[in-house]
Amino acid sequence: MNVFASRAVALSCNRRNALSILSLAAAAAMPMVMSSTARANSGVQLPLNQYQAGSETTQNALITNPGFEQPGVAGPTATGWSNTGPMSVGAPDPARLPTPASAIGSFSAKAGNTNINNNEMYSQSITLQPNTDYVLSAYIWNFAVAHPDGQPTNLGAGDLAVVQLRDDTNFFNTAGMILERQAADGGDGANGYFVYKSFNSSQFTGGVTLEVQSDPNEDLAGARPTIMSQFDNIALTPVSQFSAQRWNSTGGGNWSDATKWLNGVPQNRTFNAGQGPVEGDAIATFGNVLTGAATVNLIAPQSVAVINFDGANSYTIAGASVLTLAHTEERAAVLLNVNQGAHTISAPITVKQPTANGITNFGPRVLKTTVANGATLTLSNDVISSNGTINFNLTKEGGGTLNMKNVRAGRVLLNAGTVGVIANGSNSGASRVGTLTIAGGVAPTATLDLNDNDLIVVNGTAATIRTQIATARAGGAWTGNGITSSAARTSTPKNKGLGLLTGSEYIGLGNTQFDGFTVAATDTLVKFTWNGDTDFNGVVDFDDYSRTDGGFNNNRTGWLNGDFDYNGIVDFDDYSLIDQAFNTQSGTLRRAMAYLDGGDRSDAGMNTPALKLLADHFQQFGDGYAMSFLNSVPEPTSFAVFGGLAALATSRRRRAS
Repeated sequence: MNVFASRAVALSCNRRNALSILSLAAAAAMPMVMSSTARANSGVQLPLNQYQAGSETTQNALITNPGFEQPGVAGPTATGWSNTGPMSVGAPDPARLPTPASAIGSFSAKAGNTNINNNEMYSQSITLQPNTDYVLSAYIWNFAVAHPDGQPTNLGAGDLAVVQLRDDTNFFNTAGMILERQAADGGDGANGYFVYKSFNSSQFTGGVTLEVQSDPNEDLAGARPTIMSQFDNIALTPVSQFSAQRWNSTGGGNWSDATKWLNGVPQNRTFNAGQGPVEGDAIATFGNVLTGAATVNLIAPQSVAVINFDGANSYTIAGASVLTLAHTEERAAVLLNVNQGAHTISAPITVKQPTANGITNFGPRVLKTTVANGATLTLSNDVISSNGTINFNLTKEGGGTLNMKNVRAGRVLLNAGTVGVIANGSNSGASRVGTLTIAGGVAPTATLDLNDNDLIVVNGTAATIRTQIATARAGGAWTGNGITSSAARTSTPKNKGLGLLTGSEYIGLGNTQFDGFTVAATDTLVKFTWNGDTDFNGVVDFDDYSRTDGGFNNNRTGWLNGDFDYNGIVDFDDYSLIDQAFNTQSGTLRRAMAYLDGGDRSDAGMNTPALKLLADHFQQFGDGYAMSFLNSVPEPTSFAVFGGLAALATSRRRRAS
């Protein structure tokens, strides 16, 4: 259960009555929490005396009368809002106005507390887009008085000002912000705060109600002011469009330098939430203010929940210090969004896992990247989980490109665009994922580009992965969607590609390790290698020819048996691919071309094993084999002779399958 929900549990009933509707099991699992827990889930709080009011970028199209500037006939019932208790609309407190005051207009919502056993609330129904990341934000003031015990650290202890969304079918499923008189930063909530909180709409299973309310702590007696809390400028904004704390320099600098930011350095703050430390949900925005490419240096570790890039000039977030991506909500994703431009994070990244609460296992944290069409985000350093494993999940949205050092995650959802692996070719560039889901499945509409690197899929279907490679291969051009290799696409000659072996096939060859990982029989292995390297040993040799001959003679298929073009049969196209790779390795390519295009059909120089194989295969398959071989070699002179091949050789019909 969300601990925030148990703090702001009441609608029209008081907290004691609210607790009476809980089952004994629920009450035992989640007892009434104290204010430190409330602070931990209160959202990011920016004091208005240090905030440039109105500088935030928000949207409020989903909310009717979000700024309460339509006060209604007599004020108590604001247009578009339902009223519970003596809520009212009036002029904002003149002693607590932000700068500039015009940012909150002429009216604010106000909640009094003539009866501390009741809540006062405005509410309205909200329609959210499915599976969409939003930011709920508001201006909030809490005017609660000092606690009767006179302790200054207990200012209005437990008296809350609340803005939240509540699931209509699950009373305790909420997302939102709360503000105490003693705010999370130790400041005075009576001076007002701009508060924001990110969430994903998928956490709600039914309709959603927006609530703006005061929630006094009836367990603490004492007088309250006539107006206990005040609210204004409620907004619901897609995360990628939200901005409050943003880079405000035309050049680079240090992340920790407050003079470089508008409205303070975005930084998650750690609070003790009873079950363990949790972090705030800061959003860092790097907007369109640069006059040229710039570097933002991490000279100390930083932690945020969301980073938005929205600039034509390139940002690079660099440094040896760790950038931690963390969120207080157990089910929420941490987000990297790119609206435009090409940007890089070269600092190491840690994805913080949800804090165990002893009740529910929330599973791995999701790193969700959304890169717009034409935009690029490069993560050139390690991306690891806070527990030191690959135990985080990766989701890719948007038509743009996400480049990574490697892709090592529990679950990968590639819903749009491209995820690319930076050219490496060594073990450190190898990717390993638990499950891989590419939009479109066997008719993929998104792309995983391995470049010159390998891939292990732990829980995958080899047939699906094989089809995705075949689709991307596109007849050897490597221009299709699916699992592709830009290194194969640009190679000259086209003598390399992506091979696939099942774990059991690889183990059956006497292997146990692949790119430093122990292989299980149920794994699926994809390797960037020579066409014809059937056993993944990095060379094409006579063992590979033996397996290819076995595949041809026994009507077998699969990479291990010589089906290098993934067309479901071992034929002359496959022999042309393995021969070309073999001749490329041995340096006999030019002599092979001269033989096949008819330039020199003599036996001169044809005494090497590679060329003898080539001559045998030409005699076996004829001009189809020769054309397939020559077509993969970008040699202009070879293409001029295609028309004469039939006259120069005796063709043989391809063996029937």
